[in-house]
Amino acid sequence: MLVRHCSLGPLFWFLELGLVGCSHAQAGESSPLRVCDLHTGSTLYSGCHVVPCPRHTRGSYESISCPELCMSVDQKRRQKKLARKKDKRKKIGSNSNLSGMFSVAQRLAASTELPVFDSFVADTLFDRGIGNLILSRKVATGEFAFGCYLIDIWCLGVKNCFCNIIPAFQYDEFIKQARDRENIIPIHPTCLSKIVNSSVEYAHSLGFKPHPDFKLAKIVLNGIDPLLCPSEYELGRDGKPFYMSGPNDSEAFSKKVVKQLDKVCGEGNYDFMVDLNFFKSN
Repeated sequence: MLVRHCSLGPLFWFLELGLVGCSHAQAGESSPLRVCDLHTGSTLYSGCHVVPCPRHTRGSYESISCPELCMSVDQKRRQKKLARKKDKRKKIGSNSNLSGMFSVAQRLAASTELPVFDSFVADTLFDRGIGNLILSRKVATGEFAFGCYLIDIWCLGVKNCFCNIIPAFQYDEFIKQARDRENIIPIHPTCLSKIVNSSVEYAHSLGFKPHPDFKLAKIVLNGIDPLLCPSEYELGRDGKPFYMSGPNDSEAFSKKVVKQLDKVCGEGNYDFMVDLNFFKSN
């Protein structure tokens, strides 16, 4: 397409349509978009590869063609506007997730100034080496802030945990379900804190980290001094680590644990109990 112009108006009409170019390229040769240097500063050329035409003198031009298309200003403005809205939605979504997480953490932190309402431990914890511990506080709204910790005192420390702030009727149901799973008995809050923190330290000495959610769940224990507990608790079994694979432990996870124990403790200095398939695949 080749159009000859002798006035400024038609040029800008083609600029708005995005059909701007230079006819000075050799026949059959594709060239970058070329326009007179009089107009290269225009926002209409935003995003285009613009090269002043050496055959043109400032203020005059001979002809233009359209070897390639440029996006019009209206189109670019619309796309930028849509992009800004999209970024804003992403930020709002991200901020709402963070604010939700922070609000729970802040409310849990605020609840630690309140007295402990319940403090329970599974009565089979030291016989089986694993069990749940629950600590809760009643907040001013009538809700309950609580933390629940599945503790492996023989090896892995905090194997699982979670925390939340829930209405009273949900908390009552939660405690009922906990009692149905295992027999939980009262324990002094300082001793519950001592068991949790001691298990974390013991597992750390073996190279194991607590469950990722412990970073939040441990807030519930703030303000409870484990050093005030008069009881002493044995970590490990018979003086050495003992790993017993649970129903939710994968074969790969069990292998990783045993490999770590072998690395840290050495052969014969730890015990483990795993599924028979563990040996078949080794």
